Amino acid sequence: MTTCSVWDLDTWRPSQSAGRRAAAYRKFEDKVKETCRESYKRAATYALLEKAFLELDEILEECAEPNWDGYGALPTSKDAFKEVKDFLSLLVAEIPSVIIPEVTPEVDGGLELEWYNPEGEELTLSFNGRNVITYSGIFSDNAETLGTDPFDMKLSPTIRANIQRIDI
Repeated sequence: MTTCSVWDLDTWRPSQSAGRRAAAYRKFEDKVKETCRESYKRAATYALLEKAFLELDEILEECAEPNWDGYGALPTSKDAFKEVKDFLSLLVAEIPSVIIPEVTPEVDGGLELEWYNPEGEELTLSFNGRNVITYSGIFSDNAETLGTDPFDMKLSPTIRANIQRIDI
């Protein structure tokens, strides 16, 4: 009985072992599946990021005038708008499968990013256009977080940890 020469997908060299070829193919197939899953997650995240940018544009337009809420709210700050766009872009670049938060205008002219998950946890980041992020969060283990971090086009370790903690 003669054996046929086949290609080993691990090294791309001829191999005499069909068993080795099958194992290499399974490994290759698993890697392709994982790559596809990650690509799908990234594509979905970028689609949601685009949606968040459109919502931001709407907020900026709808909340451009003083008293936009009928209770004396300040107009949304263009600096806060830019900070949130920069932050979201940075967030997706650093944590590609992150859940995109809800965007909400604040009465002081700032913008807020809000994450919620089914366990009742929540995290809020507020942007005021002054390169400072104010954050607060409540987590399922009764832990709370509250503070401020400078925003200098980097995710601070504290904010990154809080987002990863609530992100499901």
